[in-house]
Amino acid sequence: MDSLFGHQNFRNEIVWCYTGPGSPKMRQFNRKHDTIFWYSVSETWTFNGNAVRLPHVDGGPHVGGFVGGTTQGIDADTSEEYGVKGKIPETWWPQEKGNGLAITPRQKKQYVGYPTQKPIALLERIIKASSNEGDVVLDPFCGCATALVASEKLDRQWTGIDISPKAAELVRVRMNRETNLFDQFNPIVRTDIPKRTDVDKLPPYKTHRHMLYGQQEGHCAGCQHHFPFRNLTVDHIVAKSKGGTDHLVNLQLLCAACNSMKGTSSQAVFVARFKRAAAGKTSRSPR
Repeated sequence: MDSLFGHQNFRNEIVWCYTGPGSPKMRQFNRKHDTIFWYSVSETWTFNGNAVRLPHVDGGPHVGGFVGGTTQGIDADTSEEYGVKGKIPETWWPQEKGNGLAITPRQKKQYVGYPTQKPIALLERIIKASSNEGDVVLDPFCGCATALVASEKLDRQWTGIDISPKAAELVRVRMNRETNLFDQFNPIVRTDIPKRTDVDKLPPYKTHRHMLYGQQEGHCAGCQHHFPFRNLTVDHIVAKSKGGTDHLVNLQLLCAACNSMKGTSSQAVFVARFKRAAAGKTSRSPR
């Protein structure tokens, strides 16, 4: 990022904090945060602080924060006004009840089974603060389309790119479901993308079990029940027989029952079947 934008254009390091259960045998503190680096492209940038203000505790500024008085250049009326408006968030964004910043496996309505999926509230806060209506939002690793959905809902233009054809399919399905935008849309899919030459041979995919167990907080990526480490197995989100790779982004942990139910279907198809089954409906086997 420094080489792309220049170290002088680094603006903030934001820490997104969330909670979840740990394992009884853990020998370290639970990893429950992601770090977001904010860069600008120059000495000028967009920051819409009023769009992301949060309520003050007890409805007014904290004691020791800004107060009325000539010494701080803020009169009592201005202090009261900003007490009502709320405050601009700090650089740590904790999960709190009702703010939508819990990890997506805990938010069933938006979870699509993508292993690195972020909550839409997180992307909405970033997009509101750093762009205006009509601006273009670029997500060059758009995955399951969270940034694109947030951009569409906030009246931004957007472009999404991903190396996986399955991701392009998931973008179309999700955008149609959540925005009714893509009823007649076909994503552009290239088949002449050159192979990467900057990575060595991948390690055996099963060596990722411990990392996946931490990412999923011990929950099965299908039924979402919590299991001991030994009861979860590594599964390919897109089966190798259908072009999936052994990269970490294409791996997840499933319990034995969900692993058997999923078979060689994609995770998106499996999640849809699982929800129908949970609702007591029958479904055909995926092709």
